[in-house]
Amino acid sequence: MRRLWFRHYQSLFVGLVLLAVVIGAVGVWKINRDGFSDKWGQRLQEQLDQHGLHAEFSSVRFSLSQGLIAKDLKIYAEANRSTLLLSTNQLYLDIDRASALRGEWKIRSAKFENTYLLLPDECSPHHISGLTGTANLSRENCLTIRETTGRLGELDLALQATLANFDLFDKEPEEPKEEEPDAELNDFFAFLHNEISKWNADPEQPAQLSLSVEGNLHKASSLEVLVHFSAPSIQRLNYHMDNLSLQSRVTRSSCLINSLTFDDEDGPLRAEGFYDFFSRKAEFEVTSGANVKRLMREGLAIDTLKTMVFREAPQIKATGQLYFPSDEAPQLHLTGHLGVKDFHFLDSNWSSLESDFSWSKGKLYLRDLLLNHPEGSLSGKLLFQNEDILYQAVSTLPPNLFAPFIKPGTGVYNSLVVAKFNDKTKVRLSLQGTIRPSELTDWTAAGRIQVENFTYNKVPVHYASSGFNLTPLQSVYTGPEIELDLTNDRSHLAFGGPDSAVVRADAIRYDQGDKETRIEHLHGVCWVPPVLRLFLPDTADYIERTYRTTAPPSFSSSGVIDHRPNSGNTSFSSQIQTSAPLYYDFLGEAVEFQETSLHLHTHHRQVDINNLSTYAFSGPVAGDLTILLPNRADRQPDYRGAIRWTRLR
Repeated sequence: MRRLWFRHYQSLFVGLVLLAVVIGAVGVWKINRDGFSDKWGQRLQEQLDQHGLHAEFSSVRFSLSQGLIAKDLKIYAEANRSTLLLSTNQLYLDIDRASALRGEWKIRSAKFENTYLLLPDECSPHHISGLTGTANLSRENCLTIRETTGRLGELDLALQATLANFDLFDKEPEEPKEEEPDAELNDFFAFLHNEISKWNADPEQPAQLSLSVEGNLHKASSLEVLVHFSAPSIQRLNYHMDNLSLQSRVTRSSCLINSLTFDDEDGPLRAEGFYDFFSRKAEFEVTSGANVKRLMREGLAIDTLKTMVFREAPQIKATGQLYFPSDEAPQLHLTGHLGVKDFHFLDSNWSSLESDFSWSKGKLYLRDLLLNHPEGSLSGKLLFQNEDILYQAVSTLPPNLFAPFIKPGTGVYNSLVVAKFNDKTKVRLSLQGTIRPSELTDWTAAGRIQVENFTYNKVPVHYASSGFNLTPLQSVYTGPEIELDLTNDRSHLAFGGPDSAVVRADAIRYDQGDKETRIEHLHGVCWVPPVLRLFLPDTADYIERTYRTTAPPSFSSSGVIDHRPNSGNTSFSSQIQTSAPLYYDFLGEAVEFQETSLHLHTHHRQVDINNLSTYAFSGPVAGDLTILLPNRADRQPDYRGAIRWTRLR
């Protein structure tokens, strides 16, 4: 009987154990599903209130397997809920279970989904949205964030971090923290904030930002952020770029750009650099085949190349330094090499441009400049300074390429009007001076010019050279020398003689205000008409029709030529002497004169012959004569004066 009851008690015990196991399993499942209801939300609020934070949520529960679970959590900075610091659909906090049941909070990890996080004012954009990932906090207070993604403004964000001495609620550290970063670092964030506002990515091809943060939060100098930014399609202001990639390392004191690359429609740009927050200095290197004109105009709002049209993108390689003073505009120092092929500038097509360059304090210096054109070249150096360009150059370019610099009505313009150049013309200029880019015709030049094979006032010229000093108001030519081609001269065709003659002067000056040319000591041995035709074509035509010499006379001339319509101030004097026979048509016959010397004074349509000394009709002839030239070539001149003969035969 006793054995039977023992069996009943044994069965009852086993049944109770099984029932307890089942009830326990159901209880654990229910607790894990619904959590403990022991006012966990109130406890969370109390913990946050201790640190000046205020929470709202739809539910907070505690799960033995998942920890503290908060749904629709919002945390505000003020009790009136005006500034939202964080919101999340669901937050999982892995806390120490035993400590939690005793009311103590020891968080080990957090898992969050679709979280909004407000960032400090100096950041741009100001918040992160859609943040999803995990964070682990070790017993040594080392925070580790892995595989965390979200949206920073319009950027796809990937984040990972390893931060030692992380205090969730800003407890006092065992060792004092370093001072906050200096104002220079805050200025950098302000600059970065302003810069980001100028960039826009393609919404259909979002830009991506990957951040990796490491360091000790008690030692700011140890903090380091690795940044990788990429965008398939993006633009700064109105400048579009493809395949932009930026890799950099940011510390408390500096930003190292390991690589910056992008492409535009013409080519790539590659750069790397380093920026020190405290000294406010950046150093960089750049190699570019991109469209520099569009980059400057549309991306940097600098339109200094608006007059140039590039058919191929310029090739640039440069190094530089950029300094950001606290109370002044940024200062850029840049040196490098520039190469351009096939471009349009100043109404002409150019073959190439090569130059070393430097930029400092708003001044651009081009040295070892070589500018090639199908018809010539220019080499030298240019300094862009304030509103002017200072230049020194040697040029073999034809004069027509300088047309944009020549103002109508000036002495240079008038000279070029009567000068004619051909395929055999050669020009060499050595010059220096200034140019005002805002007004190309406002310039000065000094140097020397040499020209071969051209005509001036219909006079053929083999060679001409002169020093010069040109301003908008005056043109001065010093020591001019010209070799005239005499083969088509009327006297040469009639009597032969040298094929060419060299004529020189001390100086020739043109005054823009008075419209007058002053000639100082023009001299040589040459037929008179071609020399006078350079300056006084009407007088030259008359003398050529009236006088003929069998050999070129020697002459010396000085005077003023008035270029105004009435030519009232023209006064040009010449001393002429020749031993060769001179023929003058008198009463229908050619009278021969020998050993002739005279002083020729030319006014407006008037020629005065003074101090005439010659031999004619076997006797000496002397006298003075005034010739009034007609207004029309078919009329005869008027003669006035006195002639004396001795031993007239």
